[in-house]
Formats: sequence, C-alpha cells, structure tokens
Amino acid sequence: MLNISRMAWQDALTLRCSNSASDKNLSQWSAGELLWNGLEVQLRQNAFHQINVVAPLTDSRSNILTIDSLWKPSTISVGTGIQAVASDANGTLQLNLTGTESRSQLKLIDSQNVVRSLVPSVTGALTWNGSALVDLTYLANSYTTTTSINTSLATKQDTLINYSETTGTATTIVQTFDDATPISIHLAWGAGAYTNVQNSHQQISIPVYHHFSSLGSGTVYMTVELKACTCNEAVFSVNDSTAWVQVHETKFSNLSTSVWTTFSWQFSIPSNGKINFHIGYIPTGSSLTQAPGTVLLKNLHLYKSTASATISSQLGCSGDLVCGRTITATSFASTSDKAIKENVQDASIKDCMEIFQHVYVKTYNGTDAACQRIGFLAQDIQQYLPPEFANIIGMQYGGDMPLLLLSYDRLVCVLWAVCKSQEQRISALDSRVSALEAKKTKKAQL
Repeated sequence: MLNISRMAWQDALTLRCSNSASDKNLSQWSAGELLWNGLEVQLRQNAFHQINVVAPLTDSRSNILTIDSLWKPSTISVGTGIQAVASDANGTLQLNLTGTESRSQLKLIDSQNVVRSLVPSVTGALTWNGSALVDLTYLANSYTTTTSINTSLATKQDTLINYSETTGTATTIVQTFDDATPISIHLAWGAGAYTNVQNSHQQISIPVYHHFSSLGSGTVYMTVELKACTCNEAVFSVNDSTAWVQVHETKFSNLSTSVWTTFSWQFSIPSNGKINFHIGYIPTGSSLTQAPGTVLLKNLHLYKSTASATISSQLGCSGDLVCGRTITATSFASTSDKAIKENVQDASIKDCMEIFQHVYVKTYNGTDAACQRIGFLAQDIQQYLPPEFANIIGMQYGGDMPLLLLSYDRLVCVLWAVCKSQEQRISALDSRVSALEAKKTKKAQL
C-alpha cells in the first residue's frame, strides 16, 4: 500500500495535460520568481493594467491592442506651387516646388550667409539687392542700332590707332605624338640610331638629324619634351642643309632621369628654305660640347606662325617691363642728361678695382632657360658693391622667391674706370721706360 502525504517543501510541481504526453514544471527561482517550464511568469502587480494614448494617437482593444495615429502624411493639404508626395506606410512626406507658386520676392543666401532679394516691380523690371537690372526693353530704348552701340563704346575706350594685331595661322612642319594611345606617332629620323617605344617616347642615340625643305622664310618655333637616359644633355642645331652656314644652336642641360621637361626654342629659316635639324651634332666653330649616350624624347613640334602684334608709335611705360623671351632692337638707350642729376662726383677707382679683382666671369646652365651661358653671379658683385653703386643690383619680386637682378650695361662704368686706371699706369710706365732708354742711349753715345 502506498500512502502520499503533503510534503513540507518541494523543488517543482510537475503537471501533465490530460491529452499530452509531455510534462511541464512550475518552479521557483532563487530570487522568488515563478517559472513555468523555465520561463518567468509575470505577477499581476508587475504587469500593465491599462495603456492610455493621447491625440493624435488612438487605440482599439479587445484581446489585441492596436495603436494608430489620426495624423497621416496623406492627409496633408498644400497650397499652389507645392507638390506633396506622402507615404502613410513609411510615415514620410516630401514637399517639392512646382514653379507655379507666387511670391513678392525671392531671397537667396550666399556662402557667407548674406541674404539678398530679387524683387519684381509692377512694370516687370527686376531689382537685385535694391539695384535695377538691365532688361531687353532698356537696351532697345537706349541702343536702337549697331551704330549707336559703336558710338557709345567709342566714348568708353581710346581708339588704338597705332596698334595692330594679327591672329595669324600656325603651320606645322612636324609634330609627333609619341605618348598617344592607342596609336603613337614617331619621327623617322633621316640619319642616326633611335628606338620607338610605343605609346611612350623615342630613345635617341646621339647624334641624329632630319632634313626639312620648302619651309619658305620666317621663324620656326620648337617645343619638345626631354628626359635623361645615359646622357643628361642635348645640343640642338640647324644649318641650311648644304654646309655649316646660317647656323643656329642651343643646348639643354641637366636633364632629369625621372621627370619629363618641356623645352622651347626658335630659329630663323635659312635663305634657301631648307634645314638639317640635328640633335647632338656640334656646328663647326661652336663652343658647345656634347657628351655621348642616349636621351629620351617625345612630342616634338616644329611650326611657323604668322601671328604678330605691332606698335607703330612711341611706347611709354611707367612701370617695369618684364619679358619671358628675347628682346631684339636696333639700340637700347638710357636717359643720362646732366639736367636730371645732382651731387655728381668721380667714382672711386679703388671701389671699381675691388669689384674687378674679386669677381670672376662664370659659365653656367640657366634653369629659367635651359642652355649654357656666360655671365656673372649677382651675389658675387653685390658682395663688393659700395652704397653709391647700388643701381647695379636690383630685385625682382612676384615669383616663388625674390631674385637679384644685375645691370650688365652699368658694369661698363666699372670696366671704364678700371681701364682708365690701367691706361694711366701704362702711360706712367711708358714714360719711365722712355726716360731709361734715353739715359741708356746718352751713355752709349759717350
């Protein structure tokens, strides 16, 4: 016989549904929670008893609580000129201007947050920030013909009667497209060794040359991109194709091995209209030198241009005249009248000799115009200049850094003083020699 009595305590109460073979436990957790089949059962005092909503929200309830909103994007009404695109499902409302709205002014704000207004008047004119704008009606009333416009323009500017400009045309002699894709175009040099690197460049084995004929007369302009290979310099020269006469030459030095540099040059066409165009050939009697090796070349362009500008009267300039290319003239003259000078004194021969003795003539490669040159370093002369010689040195501003300028024509004054001093010494020595020769002759006669 089995007797069951109530126990003082137990871990769980196992219950079985009459139509189910599975058992579930009603148990207590450590903090006093009531668990049904392992999940916490919420006690009444901890549960929501009522949910209240306020407008525009509404609710409906039975066994399921449904919360809705009286405000829906689709219920929005808009005025003229505004289009509403609503989605109740997404709760979004997009407003667009249709361009048919009416307003008394249009306010615009710039990047500095300054607001300005565009306002129409009853006559149809527009006012921008308080100033009237010109319209076609105003132009038609004020300028009825082309003649009246030209007359009005003539009062606004001076007539340039002593200036003429010709846009002209450019005539290409040769142009290569060595780095073009998908098809590159290279020059087939008439003589010399070279290698075409497709879509990139030519490798030139110095020297090479090519012949061009029927060029007519005038000036040929050249641009080319160069880079060093086994040689970092290239002498360009031309002659009349028959001999080394009517020669022009230039040298591009210190070529980079990593960066392409664009060089420009110009030369006069020989009288027979023909040239041999050389790279690496040294003209007879030239002081230039050329190292052997290879250079890289691309995008050679030789062309003529008839564009020109002519000033046919005296040109007055109150500021500095800066030119990036060669200036050619029949003469250069400076104002030097006594009437515009005061405190006139003889320059110190000693100071002139100081400059002459300490400053040396240099040869160098210019980085502003790639070629070999002869000249002075302005800093060398500046070091020995007395204050009263200050106009020999100047300063140019406006580039990446200020540059010293040197007045080569005023150096003539320094050389003049040195030569005059030397002449005086030579004359004194001649006098001493003559006196000694006279004494020697007189003794011989005795």
